[in-house]
Amino acid sequence: ALGFNFEWTNESLQYGLFKPRASFTQDTPLMATGTPQGAELALLESLGDVVPPELLTQDAVVPHTSDASRLSDRRNLRRAMKLLDEAGWAVGDDGKRYNAQGKPLQLRFLLNSSGSATLSAVVENFMSNLQNMGIDAVLEKVDSSQYTARERDRDYDMVYDSYGAFLGTGTGLEQRYGSEAAAYSLFNPAGLASPLVDAIVTASLAANTKEEEDASLMALDRALRYEFFMIPTWYNDSFWTAYYDQYDHPETQPAYALGYLDFWWYDTDKADALRAAGALR
Repeated sequence: ALGFNFEWTNESLQYGLFKPRASFTQDTPLMATGTPQGAELALLESLGDVVPPELLTQDAVVPHTSDASRLSDRRNLRRAMKLLDEAGWAVGDDGKRYNAQGKPLQLRFLLNSSGSATLSAVVENFMSNLQNMGIDAVLEKVDSSQYTARERDRDYDMVYDSYGAFLGTGTGLEQRYGSEAAAYSLFNPAGLASPLVDAIVTASLAANTKEEEDASLMALDRALRYEFFMIPTWYNDSFWTAYYDQYDHPETQPAYALGYLDFWWYDTDKADALRAAGALR
């Protein structure tokens, strides 16, 4: 994760249009912040030994920050290389990392070749940072059919995919994050199988009040970030929409819906004004 430089990526490859994503419930009331409090803390404490002690006392995990002026943030790369050294992956004479048994530290990143050129550039630069740390990192670009087959077979070390946000509980959480479906669920590309996450999802399904449900989902966000099975990338906090000003909509709209097919309406006066100005025929 420390090899990914969001700030440089966003400024150099994405026109500065995005924000760093930290949460599975980003910018919602269910996003875990700080240490657990109130109903969320009570829920976590009720789950017993399945909850790591540090989850109760430490702030929710947030992404690292990087230097936007250069791809290789030396501070973060030094931190990452120290962690690799401590984990037993020492640098050999050839500049590559090996464990005590002489096994090289390899990483194969599977990417769909039909994806955007920008995404390909993002991944290539990320891989460059990994290689600079002594990791034998290789980007494997394959066509769509191979990509689909290999993703179903989990034939990769890393892959660019996503986990959908959640605003309510349901059995879909088990399909997306649960251990029982981890080996085959296409909604769980990392293959996450965590007793901690399982216990929180089960608690959310048993919630009797909205407060209990919200507390369990905030705890779920906290636990998913603690498990660190995904490197968070970016998100867009607004809708990018271009349209002729011949429509109108309520002044107050739902927090997470643009609504142009549901509750926008055609405004004849606005359309006539555009025609008079020559903007519409």
